[in-house]
Amino acid sequence: MAESRLTLYYWGGQPGRGEPIRLILEETGTPYDQVLPVPSVGKDGSLDFGAVTSFLEDGTTFAVPILVDKDGPDGHPITLSQLPNIMLYLGKKLGLAGHGAEEYRANQLFLTLCDLQVEAHDTHHPLNVMKYYEEQKEAAYEKAMQFRQTRAPKFLKFFEKVLSTSSGPYFLGEQFTYPDLMLFHVVDGLIFAFPKLMEKQRPSHPEVFMLYDLVRVRSRIVKYMKSDRRAPFGQGLYRHYPELDDE
Repeated sequence: MAESRLTLYYWGGQPGRGEPIRLILEETGTPYDQVLPVPSVGKDGSLDFGAVTSFLEDGTTFAVPILVDKDGPDGHPITLSQLPNIMLYLGKKLGLAGHGAEEYRANQLFLTLCDLQVEAHDTHHPLNVMKYYEEQKEAAYEKAMQFRQTRAPKFLKFFEKVLSTSSGPYFLGEQFTYPDLMLFHVVDGLIFAFPKLMEKQRPSHPEVFMLYDLVRVRSRIVKYMKSDRRAPFGQGLYRHYPELDDE
């Protein structure tokens, strides 16, 4: 096996914003290491972020995910953060970003999928990310209702339109690119968090679900999803609260 030149830093135990990065590395068969820090609280009440503390304290990055590439574009190591930035970098490095102007189109689609992911997260934490879901349930119910009735269908309709006018099964026609992986991840998360909603949306968005199914059966994705490298959905960005998926 080739030596790993890439290291991904992200919290352990959840797919989170680190998952699209894992998906592109797994899809391309690119060796990588993972560092899964576990935050802890010191005796003085301060937070210790373990292996990522130095990145956060010296101004290199603001938050995880963090990717370190020993073979940066100028031959020197590079440290990157922010999921869209990392995916743009890896997409170009690994040949899954399209060519020329298509790179901007791929990035635009990825960013729009990130917007949908943020709105899905906000259904269970609409007021304060530092408080528990149970402390904001009433607001969460209202937010989730708006998400189910308006926001999710609006995003899905957009992606359906893009795919229905594409010259192939993927966002960029016959080219498989990193926003295709992100659509798979987002739809997978929404199926977990809002199974009733997504079952209802399936008939009116056949292209979206066809792309989801195409990615889901790609050989390396299948292998990864069955491996212990893949953390299950649970208490991360995508959470299933039955009361938030109720009509």
